[in-house]
Amino acid sequence: MKYRNVFWGILLLTIGSLYALRNFDVIQFEWSAIFSLWPLLLILWGVSMLPLKPVAKLLGSLGVLILAVVLMLTYPNRQHNWGFDFSDGDWNINSDKNSTVYSTTFDLPATPAANYVKLELEAAAGRFYLADTTSKLVWFKSDGKIGPYLFDTKKDGDTVNLIHIGLDGVTVNSSSSSNEAGLKLNEAPIWDISIDAGAASLNMDMSRFKVRKFDLEGGASSVDLRFGALIDTTDIDIEVGVSSIKIYVPKTSGCELRTESVLSGRSFNGFDKIESGLYRTPGFATAAKKIYINSEAAVSDIKIERY
Repeated sequence: MKYRNVFWGILLLTIGSLYALRNFDVIQFEWSAIFSLWPLLLILWGVSMLPLKPVAKLLGSLGVLILAVVLMLTYPNRQHNWGFDFSDGDWNINSDKNSTVYSTTFDLPATPAANYVKLELEAAAGRFYLADTTSKLVWFKSDGKIGPYLFDTKKDGDTVNLIHIGLDGVTVNSSSSSNEAGLKLNEAPIWDISIDAGAASLNMDMSRFKVRKFDLEGGASSVDLRFGALIDTTDIDIEVGVSSIKIYVPKTSGCELRTESVLSGRSFNGFDKIESGLYRTPGFATAAKKIYINSEAAVSDIKIERY
């Protein structure tokens, strides 16, 4: 029995159990607490490199995991009370600065000439969803303890070619990171999407959009991404720290994966290993449409599935 397999199995079971218990309000903690636990990663890495028997390494790693769980459960968190509605909104920003809860809603009208748009999003913390399509160019709504979100655009004449959604001048407190945001995009343009995830949880179904480039930088994140086959080439660049990553790619597209990681669990079903850190789907060279994935992760569970 390999130490690596047992360790990652126990780690995933622990994270999954914590997530389920949190969703059912059995326990309470903030996922952003993981940021404060980064020194434990060095300890885990050190344990894996020690010239010890696998059993000793496993016991040492379990001790670190138990310590991490205890620290997360005792991490200070604040109660929140807010609602969220994914229905389309008019162009407006409404932030209640007299309380700790912010609500931001805005959209941009679509222009026929907008065939290419770059979207930059500062997710910071909380939960973010690509919820649906919209007849607008973009629609965004955020509710929670982070804000107010601000937007900026760059235009070529009347055509919007850059949309920035960010938190200029806002400091995010990791102990008060409760936030939920929804995003809708127009199906017509070709999109380049860049996200600074921080400690955010991302769930983005992009299968209905022409995504040419997707860049993600994150610290402690939970990432669930789905891509489509509506464009010849899609480039995906992911650079994260402590994360759980799931990527779904269509079987009709050839896919190449390059990955670098320190300590990671991996599942690449339907991929052939070409060399260390390089994987490709069968028939990649002759595929009419291609998806290129470059992943750099510190301690992560990475899973890629073809659908």
